[in-house]
Amino acid sequence: MNQHRATLPCRLSGLCAALILVLAALTCAFSLALPQQALARDDRRPSVLVIDAGLGDYDRAVLNWLGAETQTVAENTGLLLKTAPNAPWWPEAGGTDPAPTTFLLGAPQHRVLSSSDIAWALDRIRESGVQPRTFVVAMGATGLPLREYAQDMAPVTQSMRADLVGMAFCGTPNSGYSGIKLYPESDLWGTIADTVGLSVADLQPDSEYLAKLNAGSLPRMNKSLIVNGSVGDLAFGMTDGAGVAADFSLPPSVSSQVMTTRANVTLSQTADLTTQWKPFASSIDYPQRAVDGQLVERLSGMSSYELSSEVQSQLCEFYLSWFGDGAPVTHNSNTLALDLSGSMVDMIGPNEDKLGAAKLAAKDYLQAMRACSELAQSAPMDVSVYGFNVRIAEIAQGYDASSNGAIDGMQARGDTDIGLALERALSYMAGAPLCADKHVLLLSDGAATQGMRDAQMLAGPVAEAQRRGIVIDTVGFGEAGESNAGFLRSVSDATGGTYYQADDTYSLRVNFLKSYYASLALSLVDEELPAGAQASQGIGLIDNHTSAIQIGVVAQGALPQLTLTRDTATVDGGEYSSVEENGLLSVQYSDPPTGTYELQLNGGEGARHVFAVKLPGIPLGKPVVGEQQDFSLFLLIATGVLLVAALVGTVVLHNRKSRVGVGAVDAGARKSGKR
Repeated sequence: MNQHRATLPCRLSGLCAALILVLAALTCAFSLALPQQALARDDRRPSVLVIDAGLGDYDRAVLNWLGAETQTVAENTGLLLKTAPNAPWWPEAGGTDPAPTTFLLGAPQHRVLSSSDIAWALDRIRESGVQPRTFVVAMGATGLPLREYAQDMAPVTQSMRADLVGMAFCGTPNSGYSGIKLYPESDLWGTIADTVGLSVADLQPDSEYLAKLNAGSLPRMNKSLIVNGSVGDLAFGMTDGAGVAADFSLPPSVSSQVMTTRANVTLSQTADLTTQWKPFASSIDYPQRAVDGQLVERLSGMSSYELSSEVQSQLCEFYLSWFGDGAPVTHNSNTLALDLSGSMVDMIGPNEDKLGAAKLAAKDYLQAMRACSELAQSAPMDVSVYGFNVRIAEIAQGYDASSNGAIDGMQARGDTDIGLALERALSYMAGAPLCADKHVLLLSDGAATQGMRDAQMLAGPVAEAQRRGIVIDTVGFGEAGESNAGFLRSVSDATGGTYYQADDTYSLRVNFLKSYYASLALSLVDEELPAGAQASQGIGLIDNHTSAIQIGVVAQGALPQLTLTRDTATVDGGEYSSVEENGLLSVQYSDPPTGTYELQLNGGEGARHVFAVKLPGIPLGKPVVGEQQDFSLFLLIATGVLLVAALVGTVVLHNRKSRVGVGAVDAGARKSGKR
């Protein structure tokens, strides 16, 4: 009995130690996994391109944004594109999120910077292998050629490249330089205008040039931030086009005093520097003012926009809010390649032939595109529909309703040349915007009987599609053994696509819609509902981060009646729009109020399939990596506490055991003595 009592604490101690080791291992694994997740997500985030204002402070701009260790990516007649392994501009506000890959475009010597130079830099970024969709930060007057590029007012058009996801204008002349009217005699305006190839008249807030810019529109998916300068930045650089010089020879205590006070005075684009800044500068009571009133009036040369902690935090917060989960889709380019060989006239079911089923599925695909395009929050998109046998039959360009007639006119005859169809897809995608998501959906009901063999296609057009980032989904139509499923699956696997198998009209329509909605990368619901008079499908919680919902319902027979509820209450049909066409019901709901949504389906015939996607609206918010790491830290601390407790407990138990042992020896000795 005593021996059992003595060994029990030892067992408990060993059990505690084992538990602590397990907790420590889990904590370490959890902690190590988090940075890997962040880095993996960062690979999908936009790159950052900073454009230097070119006013003679190139070296300082490089140091501010990239640091001392830089690499030259490319050079173009005096322009340098640089990058660095670590970006010092990324502030502590970024927390555990790694800094995005940052580039700086500028000229060590004076050189005019144009919109074509910006396009050149974006090309080099794309060729460097990083995320090609880019967030551009324009310093000073470089915001003007950036707007020219973004608004397709330049020789190289942004819409055919789709490489901008966002822009930030620092010290912005976005509305012209308000200081020109206050200080027209300054030589600085000519210097600024010359830097970006404009005239001083173009910099006036009411100029024809700016009116033309303001009449245009920015890319549909672009997010813009204007970092208006404050009076606190004037002594270092510029704000809204008005710059001053500072006397840095003052004692640090005085300079610090001025910096702390002046940062509280905000300067709007219509502010008068004479009334807001000059009296404040003159009121400082020390022998030599940090910013002399004369310097304000004549506007001496600028230095690069000061990267204060406030500006850094604004840029960082904006970037993580919109792009923390990755670069958004800026354009969708799609191709439908439909098998029109002679076997497509075969029956696939009672009163159903393959060609008729393909026509319905193709029209569903275009209708879903039309519905999505009506939402202002969706990315621009294009589509080409063509058929193939041993020739290419151009069916439709675009997704408007007039395409339905061309699809209905398709005829099937002849052999099958899948290689020809793949080459046609590559040819179409060559004209797509450079940074668009490129997606091909290819339907075939059998093996190629003409043209390239399977191995040749995989080594030729399929490998080229993979190299160019073109995703190919494939649909085998008919019985799996007859639709060349193995080869079609190989095509999809090689390009990051999905293989679908369809054996009747309904499954073909569902699979075409699966392919379309998956290409948006925004899928919320993709569910098959059983046949029956009534059914419900939850959409889920819609919060204020959602700008729109798109819903699609396709049925095996007659379509059911649809009722949308929010928090169990019926949503008024006037809040959303719906279109029923060819047996597909599409619902578009812009700016839905927050709540939990559900679809109620009543009536109809046969099985129903429901799709729903939600489009992001206001910033999605920073990923919760920091919170996860806080939890990991909690686990680590808890493990440490347990470890200390176990060690203390072990020592205590050991001491007790020792005392018990000593006591037993003494008792034994006394007992022996008695004997």
